Amino acid sequence: MSLSCIPNTVTFLRLAGALMLPVFETMSIPFLICYLLCGITDAADGFLARHLHAESRFGAAFDGCADAVFFLISLMILLSYFSFPLWVWAVFGGIFAVKTATLILRYKKSGVFGFSADRLNKTAGAVLFLFPFISLFAGVDITAGICGIFAAVAAVHELYSMKML
Repeated sequence: MSLSCIPNTVTFLRLAGALMLPVFETMSIPFLICYLLCGITDAADGFLARHLHAESRFGAAFDGCADAVFFLISLMILLSYFSFPLWVWAVFGGIFAVKTATLILRYKKSGVFGFSADRLNKTAGAVLFLFPFISLFAGVDITAGICGIFAAVAAVHELYSMKML
C-alpha cells in the first residue's frame, strides 16, 4: 500500500466505526472505545494527509462525509440516551440557529459551504466530542453547560469573524 492511501484508510476506519456504534450498548466500554477510535481517526487523517503530502480533493470530501456520518450517528445515539433539561435544549437550539446562519452567510458570501476550522471551533468540537466521557464524572447538566459555553463562544466568534455581528 502506498503511503498516500494511509489518510483515506484512516478516514474509512472512522466511517466503519461510526456505522458500528449503534451495535453497541450506549455508554458501554465497547461503545466508548469505538467512539474514541472514531475521534482519534478524525484527528489523525488530516494530520497524516498533510505530513505524507497526500492531500487530495477526494480525501477532503471523504473526510467531510465520514465526519458527517460520525456526527449524525453519535448525535442520534447520545440524544436518545441522555435526558437533558429544558435549558440545555434552549441553549443548543440557539447555537444551532447561529451555526445555521453562519453556514448560509458563508455560502452566500464566498460560495463555500462549511464552518471555519479556527482554534475556537476545533476546541469546541473537541469538548463536544468528549461529552460522553466528561459526563461520566461531572454529570449531564454540568457537562452540557461546559459544552454549551464552548460551542456558543465558537459560534458567535465565527459569525463575528465573518463581519456579520
